Amino acid sequence: MTRLRRRLRHRVAARAVGVVAVLFAAHGAAHDLVFHPAAQADAPLVARYGHPGDWQPIEATKLLEVGRATGAALVPAATITPIDGRLDIAWTDAGGGLVAARYDNGFWTQRGDGRWVNARRTAIADAKAALSSFKFAKAWTGPRGAGGYDATVGHRLELSLLDDPATLAPGGTARVQVLWEGRPMTG
Repeated sequence: MTRLRRRLRHRVAARAVGVVAVLFAAHGAAHDLVFHPAAQADAPLVARYGHPGDWQPIEATKLLEVGRATGAALVPAATITPIDGRLDIAWTDAGGGLVAARYDNGFWTQRGDGRWVNARRTAIADAKAALSSFKFAKAWTGPRGAGGYDATVGHRLELSLLDDPATLAPGGTARVQVLWEGRPMTG
């Protein structure tokens, strides 16, 4: 019976992830939490929230964790400096590897007119749907052959690289594995 329950739970989770993705994609409302290289050498990565050309301020209190992957967990390894709505991340340890962050995006409710607003369902009189949203970011830095690109960090929904990004040609495609609660999703 446990195997059947697990299958059912995975199917429900997969459908829920798909529904959330479709809802936000349809409205163009989903923002991303991303890492990208910084211009200055003392902060090799910058965390941004939003979309290119439409970055939104990151609330440092909503950044639940940021660190470097070691084993199946994140080890805090950064000094985070809020600057002009972005967070500069200066790593306190040397070397490359997989870095990750988790951001609490709050509660979102769909109003009767179809618009999504950043509020709890109880605050919207004509609420049609509601969800709690988290954003996850991962980036790999390091020289060719450094490894660690395939590490997992324990995010509820996680993409794990199957191909070494340092060996990909420009414009190449990397294979990923989708993990839900640490387990590979199928289909």
